[in-house]
Amino acid sequence: MKKRTLLAMILSLVMCLGIAMPTWAAEEIFTNQYSIGQDLQVNAEVGIDNISIINDITFEPAEISSLEVVDDDYNLLLPNEKNGQNDDEIHYIATFDKGTVDVYTTVNNITTTEITNFVNMANNAIKQEMAIISAKDETVPDFILYQYTDGYIQISCGADTANTRNNANVDDFYVTQVDIFENIALDNNEELSVNDIVSTQSTAPEGFEQGMGIRQFANEDGQYLTAIITNCPPLNVDKTVNGVANSSYGYYHYVGFKGRYNNMDLITDMGLLYSPDDKGWKPYLKVNQNDKVYMLYSADPKVENVGYVKDELGQKAAYGMTSPITITAYKTVPSYNNNNISKIRLTVKGTRINPREGNIMCISEAGTGVNVTVKWKVLTTITGSKNFPAPSNSSAPRIEMNYSGVKIGTKTATWSTKSGEITEYHARITHKDDGEIQGKVNFS
Repeated sequence: MKKRTLLAMILSLVMCLGIAMPTWAAEEIFTNQYSIGQDLQVNAEVGIDNISIINDITFEPAEISSLEVVDDDYNLLLPNEKNGQNDDEIHYIATFDKGTVDVYTTVNNITTTEITNFVNMANNAIKQEMAIISAKDETVPDFILYQYTDGYIQISCGADTANTRNNANVDDFYVTQVDIFENIALDNNEELSVNDIVSTQSTAPEGFEQGMGIRQFANEDGQYLTAIITNCPPLNVDKTVNGVANSSYGYYHYVGFKGRYNNMDLITDMGLLYSPDDKGWKPYLKVNQNDKVYMLYSADPKVENVGYVKDELGQKAAYGMTSPITITAYKTVPSYNNNNISKIRLTVKGTRINPREGNIMCISEAGTGVNVTVKWKVLTTITGSKNFPAPSNSSAPRIEMNYSGVKIGTKTATWSTKSGEITEYHARITHKDDGEIQGKVNFS
């Protein structure tokens, strides 16, 4: 069966099950399966510690028993679709001791060991995040995306949580489909070129190269940062000023950290990027580590892309513009096989854009997890120019900042007021309190 049909069936099934199954029943099954989080819950003032939950998870890897070719003439809509590179793909069925997975790959001679590792990595990350959802009594996601790159091979996985909703014995096995492909840069004329990596040669303040916005550092350090972003879409995106379409700029809400690792700079940007095509937010991740850059949506051939596959799977990941979106950035999470190799992770949870309403979670991983001291940050920016239309122009590109519930670990973030730090560039902060920050970018 071709992948488009498969995905349509999966998504239709998820939506049908969401309608047919009473919410209370789904939540009861989910809570029973992940009761581990209940024992880790502490008093409301301190909150629930994600890392304690993750570290207490026991994961049982799946074992692959067979790998069969289904067809090898299906062309996957990979990011290299428009630049003429080889996009022929082989479709396998991987049979594990816990279930089957559709595997689509452009990588020649893919091994069962590689497929096993990728599937277990994804399932382990999903189990960790699902346990956190249960402990916090959050809504069970209808659909889950998992993305990973090691800089050479990229994967993008889809997991149908209808299994979780209907089967309390899913046995740590969620992934229904895996796309595996080599690291290929997007063409410069690709429709996602608005998301190009920004230049580091600009004279603008660090953090606002070829852009403008608001940046604030937290006083605290910790293993992860969580924030809620609500109702702050870019404005005037459909306008054109002086012949330049506002949709050509990049609009971001993101968090991240910076520090030193292996005597080199370590910088991450982790959050949301506006997609003018889907008119919604999409996950955004960039990790600069060991002189290497891992990134979602890069049109720069020197940049390693995190595996975001442009097909039905990827197109369903756009989040709505006004409903709350929770982003959690981890500087380290343990791997599934306890081999002391950890990852940097971004998890985004929210409501899918209309007309396909539903809850979706995206887990993206890259780089190597670190336990070094870092400075955590939150930002809202518009990028892509050194000469934006003046804020007095009513058609100028604009965006508001609206962060709440900002925590470093279980502690509410407080904001640094270090002398000499530029935190606003063609923007202004309108409200700031512990765990909260609001502002306006390019408003008169």
